[in-house]
Amino acid sequence: MLEDGRVVGAIVATENGSVRIRARAGGILGAGGFAQNKEWRQKYHGMPGNSSAAAGDQGTAIGVGAQAGGALALMDDAWWGSAVPMADGTASFSERSMPYGIIVDQAGSRYLNESESYIDFGHEMIEHHRETPTIPSWLILDIRHRRR
Repeated sequence: MLEDGRVVGAIVATENGSVRIRARAGGILGAGGFAQNKEWRQKYHGMPGNSSAAAGDQGTAIGVGAQAGGALALMDDAWWGSAVPMADGTASFSERSMPYGIIVDQAGSRYLNESESYIDFGHEMIEHHRETPTIPSWLILDIRHRRR
């Protein structure tokens, strides 16, 4: 709810209809992310990137909160999840840590531990990209060692 240009509460939909909730000292809007908003990804993360998040993940609630005067925080970070694009347009999240595979940057050099956490993987990829083109990176699999 807005009064005199200030957020003073919220109108919440319930099974019994709408309820007005007034805030006494402020509020926090937990709005999710903006994985598919290429403009914001460039602005806050320094890269256009690709995402396997839902197409509607545009940061709409974040924008509404900012327009109402809310302060934005932590826009420069995310829950990173590297994925390998598949031929059918989907993405796979497991190949990067399979045996006999390595991730290389665009110069062909391995630059991280393929089995590290999603968060660490994303941070390391972005940091490395500042010196050597890394986005996208390439997954190299040595299938000669795979069992049939």
